Amino acid sequence: MKNTTRSIMYFCAALLAGLSSNAAFAAQCVGERHAMEGADHHMQAICYADPYEGQLQDCSFAFGVYSVLANQYEQCIARDHGNVG
Repeated sequence: MKNTTRSIMYFCAALLAGLSSNAAFAAQCVGERHAMEGADHHMQAICYADPYEGQLQDCSFAFGVYSVLANQYEQCIARDHGNVG
C-alpha cells in the first residue's frame, strides 16, 4: 500500500509539472508531453525495479496512467495539426 500511495504522489507531481510547464511556455502540447514523459519514467522505475510485494499492481496502475496521458498527448498533437475537430 505504501508503494501505491507513493505512485499516486509521483503521478500527481508529474501531472502538475506538465500542466504548469504548459502555462509557462504557452506552447501547444508541451504540458501534455511533459506529463506523459514523467509518467513514462515513473512507470519504468516501478516496473523494472527489484521485485516487491504488490509490484504487479503498481506497475499496472502506472501503465494505465501513462496510457491515458499518452492518449491525451496524441489527441493534442492531432488537434494542433488540424486532424481532430
